[in-house]
Amino acid sequence: MKPAMAIIKRVVVLALPVSMSSLMLPIVSNLDLLIVPARLEVAGYTVSQATTLFGYLTGMAVPLVNLSTILTAALAISLVPAISESRVLQDFVGIKEKVKTAFRVAAMITIPCSVGLFVLGEKVAGIIYNAPGAAPAIEIMSVAIFLLGLHQVSTGILQGLEHTTIPVVNMIIAAGCKVILNWTLTAQPSLGIMGSSWATVADIGVAAILNLFFIYKYTQFSLPLKELLKTVVAAGIMGVAVVGFLRVTTSWGAWNILGSMILAVPVYAGVLMALGGVTRQDLEELPLVGRKLLNAGKKLGMFKDRA
Repeated sequence: MKPAMAIIKRVVVLALPVSMSSLMLPIVSNLDLLIVPARLEVAGYTVSQATTLFGYLTGMAVPLVNLSTILTAALAISLVPAISESRVLQDFVGIKEKVKTAFRVAAMITIPCSVGLFVLGEKVAGIIYNAPGAAPAIEIMSVAIFLLGLHQVSTGILQGLEHTTIPVVNMIIAAGCKVILNWTLTAQPSLGIMGSSWATVADIGVAAILNLFFIYKYTQFSLPLKELLKTVVAAGIMGVAVVGFLRVTTSWGAWNILGSMILAVPVYAGVLMALGGVTRQDLEELPLVGRKLLNAGKKLGMFKDRA
């Protein structure tokens, strides 16, 4: 048995970086509050206009991104004990399989959400928020859904591998990049709040890429680009279907948004399964709709093999 103080010290060493990861979000938000409105004024906007534009980003676009990544956030939390268990057992094959499955499931969830929010950005801004001016920020921030999903999952993996400090350091580096981009891009009259939106996307993207680098270093796992391409193609076809549906149902008002979302699910799932971009194991791991899609695929003669 280890002495109590040694256990407490180890818990603190592991928990402190995890807590700092959570603290980084409000810190970055406060930096945005200090920088973005001021730089919008430099770009030529009045104080009132700058406040409104900042609200488009932080009060409309960012919450939509966070809402779209609830499932990947839950997945990231569940990864920590799962990866940690495999690490303690020195089951390196198991670690790699869990990492692979986690990223595949994250991509299956976030890529269609990114495409969906991009094509629905103008509708969401105009009909739901009654703020058409928020559309550019929402459309740009849709890219962040996929990147944030990668960041959440990769952070959970690194924490499970007991490298809890790495995600914090990566977030600090990414925050520094965001400050620089916010300062330069937001002050450009041609960009304005779109510049700040791109800075936010870059912030999440840099943190995710750095995490992926260290995951490759410790597990030799890299994202399967071929599988990702299948997901992107399926999501792209889904996006085209949604745009077509919106154009032929313009008289439906807000109801065509709901209709397009209902249409998007079977189109995306059907194309992805047809391309072979999803396996039995992927659907078993996919929350909420995974089992239903698996049963539907079996009826169509798919997934006869055992994962």
